Amino acid sequence: MGLINEVRERRLIPFMGAFLVTGFVALEGVDQLISHEILPAVAYPIALVLYAFGVLGSLTFAWYHGEKGRQETTRGEVFIHATLFVFALATSAYVARSTLAAEERERMRLAGLEQLSPTEDPRRIAGMYFEDRTQDAHLTYLADGLTETLIDELSQIDALNVVSKNGSQLFRGTKASLDSVSSTLQVGTLVQGTVAESEDGYRVSVQMVDAASGEQVGSRRLERPQDELLDLLEDISRELSLFLRERVGEEIGML
Repeated sequence: MGLINEVRERRLIPFMGAFLVTGFVALEGVDQLISHEILPAVAYPIALVLYAFGVLGSLTFAWYHGEKGRQETTRGEVFIHATLFVFALATSAYVARSTLAAEERERMRLAGLEQLSPTEDPRRIAGMYFEDRTQDAHLTYLADGLTETLIDELSQIDALNVVSKNGSQLFRGTKASLDSVSSTLQVGTLVQGTVAESEDGYRVSVQMVDAASGEQVGSRRLERPQDELLDLLEDISRELSLFLRERVGEEIGML
């Protein structure tokens, strides 16, 4: 009977009831905010963790301050609340990481990208240096400029992991097989291109290739009249960049 009387005198049940009801209302509010996309989904499991630790905290508070009259804050109470606070933060961080990781795995599963090796992942891309079909100095300049501009453009897409220019330089002017390029650079998609002269100007071709199968997944061919070379470079780079962004989005389905 002594413990029951102690619980009554410290008013643990009214304190707990008030906290449980208030906490439940708060959880419902978080759920509504998530359903209206005001808060991210990860907010709910974090709120549940804080709610659970809050139950322990309210019990501690009621035990030390539930009796009528004035009670002093003791070192034991401060230690308990500090410990609960630290564990609540640590548990919340763990739950948040676990939840976000699970969401990422599910997103990758739905996108068909779960457990892919680097050479199977189409998001890992290398822009190979364009081939100059005429071996003309000014066309080599155009080919290099197009390659580096497109690498920069692809690198700005957050969903992609793009090999740097230095990595692509390793295979510049070589006849290495797709398997060798893919294995060395650890990529699943290659962007290749050629630059040549036509009767009235220049012809640029670009293609996206699945590195594992060698299958072409997208291509574009542009012809422009002979004009100021810098203007031509800017014009073609812009069109090819738009094309690649569209094709990457279609193939990967994540942009």
